[in-house]
Amino acid sequence: MSRWNNMESSNANTSQENPRVLITGGLGQLGVGLAQMLRNQYGPESVILSDIKKPPSHVYASGPFVYADVLDYKHLRELIVNNRITWLVHYSALLSAVGEANVALARKINITGLHNVLDLALENCLRLFVPSTIGAFGPSSPRDPAPDLCVQRPRTIYGVSKVHGELMGEVSNSSNF
Repeated sequence: MSRWNNMESSNANTSQENPRVLITGGLGQLGVGLAQMLRNQYGPESVILSDIKKPPSHVYASGPFVYADVLDYKHLRELIVNNRITWLVHYSALLSAVGEANVALARKINITGLHNVLDLALENCLRLFVPSTIGAFGPSSPRDPAPDLCVQRPRTIYGVSKVHGELMGEVSNSSNF
C-alpha cells in the first residue's frame, strides 16, 4: 500500500475538527467560489485563498488570503506547516492563450508547480485535489461522451500539462511514489 492510500488513516479529521484548506491559484476562474462554499461549510478561518496577484477588497474581507507562488517550494511548505493545512486544492495554472504566448513559463507553473504540490501533499499527508479539464483532450479524442480511457492528444501546453497531471496523479495514487 502506498503512502497516498494511508493518508486517510494518518490524517483523519475527527468529527469535531474541520479541514484546514489551502487553495492555490485562488483568484482564477474557480477559487473564490470554492473558497466561499468551503468557508460556509467549515468556517471562514478554515480556508486560506492564495495567489500571486493582489485580490480585490471583497476577497480580503471574506477570509484569509496569502501571497503564494507554487514555484516557491519552501514558502509553500511554511504555509502548509504554519497553518496546519490538511487539504490542498491546486488551481494554479496558465491557461491556453497565456500559456501558448509563454510556453516556458507555462511549463514552470503548470508542471513544476504541480510537482511541488504533489511532493508537499505526500510529505505532509494532505488530501490533494488537482482538477483536469476538457483541454486535456485533442481533436482526435472521441466525444459525446468521452470514455474514461481514450486518446488524449492536446494541442496546447495547458492541455499537455493537464494530461501530465492526470498521469502523475495515477502514478502517485497507485504506487510507492
